[in-house]
Amino acid sequence: SAQRGADGMHEAGFLDYYENTLMTDCWKSYLDGEFNFINGLCNAHALRELFGIAMFMEKNSEWATKLMILLLEMNNKRNELKNAGKTEFSAAEKEAFYREWDNIIEEALELNPEKKNADGKRIAQGKVRCLLERLIEYRDGFCMFVEDFDIPFTNNLSERNLRGIKSKMKISGQFQNIERAKDYANVRSYIETCRLYGKNEYDCL
Repeated sequence: SAQRGADGMHEAGFLDYYENTLMTDCWKSYLDGEFNFINGLCNAHALRELFGIAMFMEKNSEWATKLMILLLEMNNKRNELKNAGKTEFSAAEKEAFYREWDNIIEEALELNPEKKNADGKRIAQGKVRCLLERLIEYRDGFCMFVEDFDIPFTNNLSERNLRGIKSKMKISGQFQNIERAKDYANVRSYIETCRLYGKNEYDCL
């Protein structure tokens, strides 16, 4: 589709029927409940925002750094457990993680209270407060990797698979029309899916 929003997703058709977990960013069309998939949220996106806050917003540097460390250490711990043949965290490990998460968010909220005008009406909140509200509202999505070892920490694999398409769009020739672009996307999707599952593309034809 030529559009990224809900109209484009419906046009593609796949997400209308997909009911498993989908790893995404916080694009509104993924989160508004129009589709039936379970939304896991990419922590690479969260880490990039947290890094920017930690580097350039001194008031918020401490909590942003602590949350980055918490996420990265929990993911490293999960990878160690997976390599050891484990399939889940202990209840105590998960409880400690969520307790630390909540403590960090509480600290951040104290530094970034909700903004209201003189009439008591909510106004634009700024990037830090908006990130905090997303982390609160969609905590289950960001922390899905803690609950299920089959869920990736990021959607980086999907984004890497899109690089070929982005490169194709920049070179001479590009796509002559939307139908050829769709054909290219279908072929790339087939090939990348085969590779993901360790299958030979020709054997699967």
